[in-house]
Amino acid sequence: MEILAIKSKDRFAKSIHQKMYEYDLWGKCSFLRYNFGFGILKNLLFHPILSLRILKIWSIKRGIFLIRNLDLLLSYSNYDVIHAHYGHVAALACDLKSIGLYRNVRIVCSFHGEDVSHNLPNTHAKKYYNIGRLADVVTVNSIYTYNCLLKSVGETWHNIKIVPVPVDSNYFKPSSILKKQREFFKIVFCGRLIEWKAPRLAIQIVLELIELNYPVKLDIIGDGPEYQACAALISKNGLDDSVKLLGALSQEEILINFDEADVFLFPSIRESTTLKTEAQGLVLQEAQAMRLPVVISDVGGMKYGMKDGITGIVVEEHNVAGFVFKLRELIENPSLIKSMGDAAREYVANNFDVEVVGKKMLELYGFNNIGTHA
Repeated sequence: MEILAIKSKDRFAKSIHQKMYEYDLWGKCSFLRYNFGFGILKNLLFHPILSLRILKIWSIKRGIFLIRNLDLLLSYSNYDVIHAHYGHVAALACDLKSIGLYRNVRIVCSFHGEDVSHNLPNTHAKKYYNIGRLADVVTVNSIYTYNCLLKSVGETWHNIKIVPVPVDSNYFKPSSILKKQREFFKIVFCGRLIEWKAPRLAIQIVLELIELNYPVKLDIIGDGPEYQACAALISKNGLDDSVKLLGALSQEEILINFDEADVFLFPSIRESTTLKTEAQGLVLQEAQAMRLPVVISDVGGMKYGMKDGITGIVVEEHNVAGFVFKLRELIENPSLIKSMGDAAREYVANNFDVEVVGKKMLELYGFNNIGTHA
């Protein structure tokens, strides 16, 4: 297996995930070259026909960039499978296939939600045209993403499979230590602090619970442009002892926080202009794997990654009173929290675990019929 990174090596290194080191993937990475040097002339000389095809399809700037990397891109023609993540990468792979590269390579393209329109139809019809024609398999992480993709391309593709982003339930698992007896009910929110993940709405929900004399505390994990607005809302309402902004935490720290919590709260909304929202909400599966009931809004793909009334509760978007009512039910029924938490853990293990999803992907790669060179 090899990894081709679209970002430059310097940019990629700033955001590298710890798992890249744990699984020794860093050494398997190749990077597209952004400098303009002798390689352009070499590839023009050795691959004149492909170079001309590139210049006919792409702009001069984009074409020269691709010709600069043509020798690297051609090296992937020897693989059995190319798995392209996100629409812009998938489009590049399939566009290259359309001019003669990767003729004998199985191409799997995965959409994750950031790469589709949540609002306007036909926005990617031209950009994703060759994906619909030439990709062997297209995966989406939820029914919601499936519908957004079809809206984006303005037609029905018959090669789409719903395959969620998986969770390692052996990593995200609750400790065997019983939770400490506390005088308060702990709620946790985890996500980037941006408008459509609605951290301020989570604070408002907890404020109303406190005003009803429920002993609750909220930990907000994450950072982002809404941080200062959240801090101001906490200060304005005198919530400094009840709501904590923890910032961005390591996965190990998140595990500890989830392990100590009673409920995971995620009242996500649709972004005001683009209507963008959660396509899957992987953090919901991580929380459920930790035996946390999830209380979420009904927007996007989140509701397809849990079982309403069994592993958690779905509430209408923006309905603060509805969230408060459902959280009160959980606070007053510890046995319901336990039964939902147990069901949540089992649901994720059976449907989202890396082993379960991995088997599905191997089938889509066609590894029953070919080797393992990918």
